[in-house]
Amino acid sequence: METLQKQALIRMPCSSLCAVKLVERDHLFGVDLILDPNTATIFASLISLASRHEALLSTVFEQSWRYTNLLAYPISASYKGSTSVALLNAYTPQNLKAIGHFRCDVDLAKACDKKSPICRV
Repeated sequence: METLQKQALIRMPCSSLCAVKLVERDHLFGVDLILDPNTATIFASLISLASRHEALLSTVFEQSWRYTNLLAYPISASYKGSTSVALLNAYTPQNLKAIGHFRCDVDLAKACDKKSPICRV
């Protein structure tokens, strides 16, 4: 259901510009898009990163043992058809601070063996 709400992110790879064919799976086990056997994408909202910090970290820690490359894609960077609507700035000082905390926590998890040392985020 969450992926259905992100249809713009799903439509872009399928467009004639990218020419990617997506295949559905019954369960993605915590990631939003699997690009190849070693790479998965997690759609993350920068605006809600401060409040969803722990949930995103636990997903990254869990999936790091399954994939060697995890891409955290900011939803705010997705293609938008019309630019007439005023958009929220996702790069506020609070969000930049949350990104810094997230990166620090990922590095600490690697040192404490909570995250696979092979996986790149």
